[in-house]
Amino acid sequence: NILIAAMPKVLSQHPEVLLLLAGDGPLHEQLLAQAKALGIERQVIFAGRVPWNKVPELLADADIFVLPSVRDKHGNVDGLPNVLLEAMSCGSAVIASEIGGVGLVVEHSQSGVLGQPGKPDELAEAIHRLVIEPGYRKSLGLIARRKVVTLFNWLSVTRQISQFLESASWQKRHN
Repeated sequence: NILIAAMPKVLSQHPEVLLLLAGDGPLHEQLLAQAKALGIERQVIFAGRVPWNKVPELLADADIFVLPSVRDKHGNVDGLPNVLLEAMSCGSAVIASEIGGVGLVVEHSQSGVLGQPGKPDELAEAIHRLVIEPGYRKSLGLIARRKVVTLFNWLSVTRQISQFLESASWQKRHN
């Protein structure tokens, strides 16, 4: 609902922007009602459930991928959502909340844009900047893709885990 709350400000500057929400879940009706209440239901497309084999195409077609994560009422957060890595690997420019493990992957102004969770005005400004600066947006997407492909592939992650375990084992033997 943070992204939908940001959209009236975005649309006041960029009426051509469309927001595509993919997936289906318990917040669907609430988000639909929020879009209607804000008068932006024509600019918000609820795509529903997307088959897994169509997700890369959808992400690659997006100019901007937005992940406005927040803490839930119990204080829980997403650690590092797979969809963020998927969007980055497809070359999408990403805007994400600086929460959980997101900052371990997204470097602000390098491989994406990080913002504080729960701030629709800040999110709208980030979207505005990426809309008016297509070169910057494209650069973020290219750097994000390169980063995921080189650092977060299975081989690299396996090596990192192996090095960590070897280091822990060495420390245990020598303490």
